[in-house]
Amino acid sequence: GLPPAEQAMASFHLEIAESTWSGSATIRDFARIARELADSGEGERALGALGTISVRAYWERLDDETRREVASITDEIMGSADDPGRLYVLGSLDPFGRAKQVVEHVGRLSPVGIADPEQLFQIGVAASAVWAENLALPFLRAAAAGARAQGRLSLLAHTLVFEAWADLRPGAVRQAITRAAEAARIAEEIRALRYL
Repeated sequence: GLPPAEQAMASFHLEIAESTWSGSATIRDFARIARELADSGEGERALGALGTISVRAYWERLDDETRREVASITDEIMGSADDPGRLYVLGSLDPFGRAKQVVEHVGRLSPVGIADPEQLFQIGVAASAVWAENLALPFLRAAAAGARAQGRLSLLAHTLVFEAWADLRPGAVRQAITRAAEAARIAEEIRALRYL
């Protein structure tokens, strides 16, 4: 069989393909794997494991203790506090407990200095998860432009969904509808309807 980290990732991708969700047990499995990876000095892979389930954790009804415990794994991983992957995980896994930290770090960043649309997306989602739309939108707009320029349609569709939510919360309904409609069209074209 596969090593535990790869087995968990394979199971997760099967759930996505089959449009099923095993619930919070998957989040705990990934947290355990992330802790093992972090303990063995593989911080980047640990963040990747947490990043994989972070958006699902955001929408899952997890108790505060579990959110804090899983998010605390990032504190054990060496690296920059402004790392886009770290911010994405913190904002998504523990939006209430880590909101101040995410806002402080995102507030120091600018989309101008970041070329990778995936990193821009991660920062935008982190800010959006803690309801800091004023910080999220510049990153999400830059991520959408970058994904569009690179032809990364899956990333573009996901970015547009988060951008629509970030527009909707402060009342920019027309922009939200426009972005959501484009995201739905792209997702249908590439058969990636998961987040729509």
